[in-house]
Amino acid sequence: MEVMMTKEVVNCPSCAQKLRVPIDRGEILVTCRECSLKWMFTPEVVPNNDKDKSKEDTNWKSWLGKTTRKLTGSSATVEITELEGCEPGAVAKLTVNVTAAEFALSIKGLKLHIMCEEIVALPWVSVRNHVGNTPENQDAVNQLANSDQYRRSEPTYNSTLRLSQSFALGANETRQFKSLIPIPQSALPSFQGRYITNQWRIRAVAETSDLVDARSEWLVLTVL
Repeated sequence: MEVMMTKEVVNCPSCAQKLRVPIDRGEILVTCRECSLKWMFTPEVVPNNDKDKSKEDTNWKSWLGKTTRKLTGSSATVEITELEGCEPGAVAKLTVNVTAAEFALSIKGLKLHIMCEEIVALPWVSVRNHVGNTPENQDAVNQLANSDQYRRSEPTYNSTLRLSQSFALGANETRQFKSLIPIPQSALPSFQGRYITNQWRIRAVAETSDLVDARSEWLVLTVL
């Protein structure tokens, strides 16, 4: 009897510390125990937790799952458009388009993820100490200062809103959804400083019956 693993070893994007992360909970917030960096981790494949299946049956389901992804999740596209800016205590108007390709498919629901992150670049002295404080090393200092190695990201707001319940799409059909996204009264405005950035982002996720949901790209919101 084959036991399916429910954890994956991943490297911290900042310090490369190896972490065991569960892959049966969907997208989760991960905190590095070494450098305390926090980031959103999304597993590529959700494991099959049925421990009573034989290896042959498991391999067959793996093949079936890949085939299903070609007919459902991978054949849907999700796009999100910001219609206007927003401010704390107000709303942002958004339009989401969900499109099926050459196959009809069922969508179990459509949701929006809203996140605000505080991104901090470590002081220049940390970089200079790493490469040496000499004029000929200035290019290396500038490159390292802008790399992930010397940046930290801390989510300050994370919310999920349900935009639609289940619906069906025919082949090549597009459904459009409009939504008003509330911005908390306490929300810090977007800004880009020399060392600190406050960034709001939003994306749409169409939940399919497959293992892999269809996701839009992250859209950066400008909170005035």
